[in-house]
Amino acid sequence: MKVRRTGPEYDQWPEVLTLLQTAFVYMEARLEAPSPVAALTVGRLVNDATEGAAFVIESQNRPVACLFTRPSRDWPGAYYIGKLAVDEGHRGQGLARMLIDAADAEARRLGFGRMVLDTGAALTELHAIFLGLGFNTVEQKDGVGTATSGVVTMAKDLT
Repeated sequence: MKVRRTGPEYDQWPEVLTLLQTAFVYMEARLEAPSPVAALTVGRLVNDATEGAAFVIESQNRPVACLFTRPSRDWPGAYYIGKLAVDEGHRGQGLARMLIDAADAEARRLGFGRMVLDTGAALTELHAIFLGLGFNTVEQKDGVGTATSGVVTMAKDLT
């Protein structure tokens, strides 16, 4: 399997949307809030791929992993990564690392000094995965209401 950069012409956006919705659904109960992908549409994914870059990995001609990137709106000089999803049946095969490596190469090509991402404070297993991918926690914001609704920002220096 190889990482493929996609754009608006990609013909499997509905499948990418389903991948994201399926991969993120468990977060709703953990974060006590709707999943951030619940409101996504195919049109929004196409827009996100146009605003930044979208990467997919396919198996048997269907997307099984994806990642979206763009310049960060909150961290000057940083490249933001989001919507990283790996199909449950394909986890543990290094696909997340392949996508992060593709984003790393794109960020360096564009001259960014680091990559940043946000994840839910309660999703500690994701924190561990991102630590293993070279990210470090740079900020934690408490959410309104419960301890599970905060956001953790992680960054990976590219210098």
